Amino acid sequence: MYEYLKNLFYGKGDYKKEQVLGIGSFGNVWLVTDKKTGQKFALKQSNNDLGAILYQYDLLGQVNKRLPGSLKRIKLTEQNQFIMEYLEGYETLNSFINTCKNMDTLQEIFYRILDQIDELHRYGISHRDLKANNIMIHPETLDIKIIDFGLGCLDKPSQQKFSCQNYYGTTQEFYPDYESLKSFQDWSKADKKAFLSSMKFYKKFDKNIDKELKKIGRKK
Repeated sequence: MYEYLKNLFYGKGDYKKEQVLGIGSFGNVWLVTDKKTGQKFALKQSNNDLGAILYQYDLLGQVNKRLPGSLKRIKLTEQNQFIMEYLEGYETLNSFINTCKNMDTLQEIFYRILDQIDELHRYGISHRDLKANNIMIHPETLDIKIIDFGLGCLDKPSQQKFSCQNYYGTTQEFYPDYESLKSFQDWSKADKKAFLSSMKFYKKFDKNIDKELKKIGRKK
C-alpha cells in the first residue's frame, strides 16, 4: 500500500503543461515538460475519474510487459493523471495516409499494422478502440505505435478489471456489434474488423480490405 501511495503522488508539480495533444471522451492528453530535466512527456488526464485512469495505467503496464516495443507508461502523478512516453515526430495514421504519396510505403504500413494487431492478440491483449487516430506513425523511420488502451482488455478471465465481458465506452462507430462481443476471441476479430472498416475511408486500400475481411470470415 505504501508503494502504491508513493507512486500515486510522486511527481506532483514536477511537470509543466505546454499544450493539448488530444481531446477524448474520457479525458485529455497534454504535452508536458519535466521542470528539472526539460525532457518532454505526454500526460494523460482523466475527467475526474480515478478508476478510469488507474485502469488505463495498469493496462498499459501489462501491454509494456507483453509487447516491448509498445508506448511506454512512465508513472502516476496526481489522482486522475499519469505520465507516458511522448511520441515526438510521430503523426496519426490519418495524417500520414493523407500526406504520403508512395503507394508501396502505404501498403507496407497497412500490413505492418495488421501484423502488430495480430501480435497484440497473440500476447492476449484486445484494444477495443482501433481506428486511424489511435495509430501513430513516424514519417521517417516508419515506426508504428498503437495508442490509447483505455478500453482494452486481457485474455485472463481472473483479471476482472480487464474483463472482455464488460465494455465501458459508448457505441463505437467501427464496432457496430459491440453489445454481442463477450469473449477475448470475439474482441480480437472485432479489433481487426474495426481497423479495416476505418481504412474504407481511404480508397487506396479497397482491395486489401476485402481480402483481409474474407480471411477473418473464414476463421472460427
